[in-house]
Amino acid sequence: MTEITRDVVIVGAGPTGLRAAADLVAQGVTVAVLEARDRVGGRTWTDTVDGARLEVGGQWVSPDQDALLATLDELGLDTFDRYRAGESVYIAKSGELARFTGDIFPVAAETEAEIVRLIALLDELAAELDPDRPWEHPRAKELDSVTFEAWLAAETDDAEARDNIVCLSEGGKAQIDSARF
Repeated sequence: MTEITRDVVIVGAGPTGLRAAADLVAQGVTVAVLEARDRVGGRTWTDTVDGARLEVGGQWVSPDQDALLATLDELGLDTFDRYRAGESVYIAKSGELARFTGDIFPVAAETEAEIVRLIALLDELAAELDPDRPWEHPRAKELDSVTFEAWLAAETDDAEARDNIVCLSEGGKAQIDSARF
């Protein structure tokens, strides 16, 4: 077996892992980046689905993501405004297609209320968290001990609300994969 010695090992070749690696290398640190996929980029991913080139990963960049924006600039990659005009399309698990406007998927009123409640709960948790010191959150150990899926299951019995929260948090990849436009 070949032995590779490095000062730091970074797990994940997404934007954050690549940014950390670049910063460490610039400081003279030797780095190995490990990635489970056969490509770099993590959740940022452009793919072709049935002949259409789509952003199917974590494609949104917020204006406050300074390190990511700096990395994109260094790589010479462009960003563009999210297209919001017109109708959106929602495909339910049943296969039924619905066109809609607005921010919430066209679901039953009870499910919509649950989606809104879960979004508010996630927003509250995010507001409580210091992104530079997340381990100091009073519930850090508790929250780190469960997967997002398990946390959602404990928060709600509404499977459609859970599926839609996952879709929102994962950039819609789950819906695109299952729908196969």
